[in-house]
Amino acid sequence: MEYISLSFSKELVKLVDDYYRCNDEIIKDQIQSDIILLSNALMLYETP
Repeated sequence: MEYISLSFSKELVKLVDDYYRCNDEIIKDQIQSDIILLSNALMLYETP
């Protein structure tokens, strides 16, 4: 179970890095959507 949470967290860090490095506003919006979805999934997974 902890492995999944760790994997989500690592992927979230990668997405945030991609977001800040991206110069294309359309792709940046897509990355932001992915960040929100993954953040929500992580919160739901960690909620008892």
